[in-house]
Amino acid sequence: MIVIKHCEQMHTQMHSWQSEHVVLVPTMGNLHEGHKQLIQRAQSLGTRVVVSIFVNPIQFNETSDYDLYPRTFDDDLKLLESLQVEAVFAPSETEMYPAGKPSRPVIPTPIVATDFCGRHRPGHFDGVCAVVARLFEIIPAQTAVFGEKDYQQCLVIQALVKTLSLAMNIVCVETLRESDGLAYSSRNQHLSEEQRLIAPWLYKILTQSRLDYSDDKRQEIQQKSKKMLENHGFKVEYLKLCDASNLAEINSDTQRIVILCAAWLGHTRLIDNVLFQNS
Repeated sequence: MIVIKHCEQMHTQMHSWQSEHVVLVPTMGNLHEGHKQLIQRAQSLGTRVVVSIFVNPIQFNETSDYDLYPRTFDDDLKLLESLQVEAVFAPSETEMYPAGKPSRPVIPTPIVATDFCGRHRPGHFDGVCAVVARLFEIIPAQTAVFGEKDYQQCLVIQALVKTLSLAMNIVCVETLRESDGLAYSSRNQHLSEEQRLIAPWLYKILTQSRLDYSDDKRQEIQQKSKKMLENHGFKVEYLKLCDASNLAEINSDTQRIVILCAAWLGHTRLIDNVLFQNS
């Protein structure tokens, strides 16, 4: 496994693989089972896998969140080596942003980014678009793999690829969950023991919303689900049933529905979603 820290070295490596199908898995490190699933999916899609590890400062709303993000680089490398990943790209901030940290979006943020996490975390998707565009410039892979737990982010990145006219396939992989249904996330480690027992209710309640779904009861289901989460100690940031293709209101043409939710449990912000066909 090659560990690459400089853009020029990454360019040279990509040139040597020009006849290969390269798959990129962008991460911020602190790798867990969910990342492992993304990497294994990437290995099924191409002949060479590159995992990037970069904690992107411009997508954090609070400096304290950036400072507290777990850095587990040595453990991450051990996991990636055990998975037989070909290359790890782990640049410094000056390598990623040689002209200095961008103070505004380098590219227009897609319209799908304006609500939900975009509204509650102003500037977050500007930072995501900036770092992903930069990664795609450094590593022009044929395919990039992302996790479906960050469903809105998946749509933002798909829109970004269209905006930049990139010949890159974006694959979104189904959310991996722990045995009690909680989605794997680096944020889970911030939960107390008591909160960890409560956290699986997020997915349970979203799943019940799916089972209860009917078009004429959409508002009722949303309000009921919010109330149930609040009764279990969550502070709900948003919970909405949307058209899964664009996060717009559900209409007669909607084929797939997504239930999006962000909720706080103590000081930990959890996001999750449930996808289903509109029958």
